Amino acid sequence: MDAPADLAHDETRADALVTVRARPAAGPATPTQSAEVLIMDRSLSMAGHGKLDEAKRAMCAAVDALRDGTLLGVVAGHHEAEVVFPATGGLASVDADTRQEAKSRIIGQPAEGGTAIGRWLACADRLFASVPSPGVVRHAVLYTDGKDEHETPEELDGVLETCTDRFVCDARGLGEDWNYAELLRITQALHGSAEAVVNASDLAQDFTRTMRQAQRVVVPRVYLGLRLNSRFRLGFVRQTRP
Repeated sequence: MDAPADLAHDETRADALVTVRARPAAGPATPTQSAEVLIMDRSLSMAGHGKLDEAKRAMCAAVDALRDGTLLGVVAGHHEAEVVFPATGGLASVDADTRQEAKSRIIGQPAEGGTAIGRWLACADRLFASVPSPGVVRHAVLYTDGKDEHETPEELDGVLETCTDRFVCDARGLGEDWNYAELLRITQALHGSAEAVVNASDLAQDFTRTMRQAQRVVVPRVYLGLRLNSRFRLGFVRQTRP
């Protein structure tokens, strides 16, 4: 931890930068089980300008980027949420056959309805709950081109409170008509990143990169404990990178 060493006794604030590092344990590495839920926005606003076709291409690229053995689910969302893969419920282990089936289900999704992101996330949470092992790395990624108009902010907040610390979620705003503050609220609660993808054709590259980054994670959660002496009280803790 980097902190000022010469803090005067009458100072009222001290800022510290904490760096957390990890290194491999001795002996052979234990394979890490990963679970991935891909959440696609198929609301009616996705129908124009080829957006849904590009989004489907991006979702298929994400499936291709997953390593064999990853547990996979695909949620298609509008004002409701539907698990489109696997058809049997829960999550399916990725191999050549399931990869092809998942992509076929993605390609077949039409554009219709509205937007209710909280319901999409609640559906992802139920899929992750089908794999109860605490050692599984759970990650979701979603994109949307609109605003969360078919549920109340309170309903979304309730879902985020339930899902916090259960899985990590990255979110992408597609085009220009989505609400950045809304996606930031989601990713702050679920410890992911919120970014803009202005051109739909760039989404496939973004999703491929996101999948590769997610599969580098080998520990589901790291907790940081702070002990302060009687002279200090904690003001705030904020993660700055990544």
